Amino acid sequence: MRRSLIALTAAAILGVACSTGLGSVKLAVNPELVNPVVVSDAFASGALGPINPPTGVPPTPPSDFWDSVSGLLPILASPPSEPPEIMMADVQQRMSILYVTDPAAKAILGTSTGMRELPWLFRQEPSNSGGEAALAGGGSQRMWKVSGANLAKQPSGDAMAAMLKAAVDRSCTTPAGVNTCGARRVGVDEIGAAFGTAPGDDDAGTPGARLKAAMISLAKKEFQPGESYASRIHFYVAPGVSTSISEGFGLQRNLGRNGVDMRRDYSQVMAAMSRAGGVWLEMYHYPKAGSARTPFTAAEWRDVPSRFAAFLQQKSPSARNPLNYLHFVMTETRGGDEPPGPSCRAQAGGGAGPNAVSNSVNPDNLLVTLINLPMCPPTPPACPTLASTSRGMPPLLGARFRPAVDPNRQQVPGVQRIAWNSIFQTMIRGIMNISVITPTASGMTCQWQRAQTGDVNLRILSNGPAAFKVTGTEAEVYGKQFRQFFIVG
Repeated sequence: MRRSLIALTAAAILGVACSTGLGSVKLAVNPELVNPVVVSDAFASGALGPINPPTGVPPTPPSDFWDSVSGLLPILASPPSEPPEIMMADVQQRMSILYVTDPAAKAILGTSTGMRELPWLFRQEPSNSGGEAALAGGGSQRMWKVSGANLAKQPSGDAMAAMLKAAVDRSCTTPAGVNTCGARRVGVDEIGAAFGTAPGDDDAGTPGARLKAAMISLAKKEFQPGESYASRIHFYVAPGVSTSISEGFGLQRNLGRNGVDMRRDYSQVMAAMSRAGGVWLEMYHYPKAGSARTPFTAAEWRDVPSRFAAFLQQKSPSARNPLNYLHFVMTETRGGDEPPGPSCRAQAGGGAGPNAVSNSVNPDNLLVTLINLPMCPPTPPACPTLASTSRGMPPLLGARFRPAVDPNRQQVPGVQRIAWNSIFQTMIRGIMNISVITPTASGMTCQWQRAQTGDVNLRILSNGPAAFKVTGTEAEVYGKQFRQFFIVG
């Protein structure tokens, strides 16, 4: 990624900040992971700011950046084998979903008041969403669900549009007066093979074509000023769909390596989803109904998001950037079921920039004496990652690319450049130390690591992920990784 361009000393998370020439200043400490107040103070004092933001003038993020749904917002990137650093992501509509049971939601939220109060965190209904599993907002962050299989059975685009509109307008008020779908948003679970056109078939009248007509219609219906009904619809995409698109060749991603039409064509449903509020990629496999979910490989994490985004952009009727509304769905997969370890202190990075310094090059500032955490393990548990960037074709593309068969795959680097241009490094003036989660061998830890590897992945993760059917310690790990990445107390 871009971390090799400007070496940084990562930010003041543990609660210790130092302004150049002023000596060390001890600030409020958050005992769990991240202290957003410290980061806000660093921005306000000018000790931390984005490099080359879109406007050319470094803006100051809002003091409550963790609550903001859009703008140039800080994230804490900590992929394996790299020093953690605070970066800035240009986010258009941040949103996350807990698609889990109440016990799992309780484990994810932990004792964090800040996470419960995030206006961009939602519960996917139906659920009880009560007690310690409830989000703040009195039901306004609970979204309804529509079955993708039932949606595919609707006989026309008009019928599909009516079904989706009714789900957005639905009232779910209980006898106690609680609206259990007050978000007025709908998740369609899921977009599967039924929405693709089989090899040799015509698109006309297929579920994908009907859904495209429905979303065109809903995009013209005003939900509220400046927002259409289509923007209230969110689609969960089955792994079989995204991996088929990633592996396919040709303009419709339906060709084999030999140029023969042998895969389903998802062009129609991609055009439908390009009008949605969000498209959520399920980043795992389930070989058959009811079977255990297995993780995407490192190669799939590298290739699927960028190739899917390129195809989605191709099928969009406008210049809408797919990276503004793509999201990841993470779930419980195989891996060591280890409880999340205590926070640890990240290794300091050497500063090559004129304003970046670290303990290793400035021994007069012995901030290490103010820190009570052990150093993080020098190497995290094995979780192979593969990254492709905008500075060249990804290795797999270079090996497989055949101009006569697949000229369209050249669009992938364009999506990677979009990601590159929407994530910015920060310049840190002074000494800052960072507290991060001790790495574990859990499947969830590995998913978060892979989600931060590569420009496209990091940009999509910045929009906010979803947690699906996670339990126990894996739910705890998800919550801690979430709060660390989004700098939520």
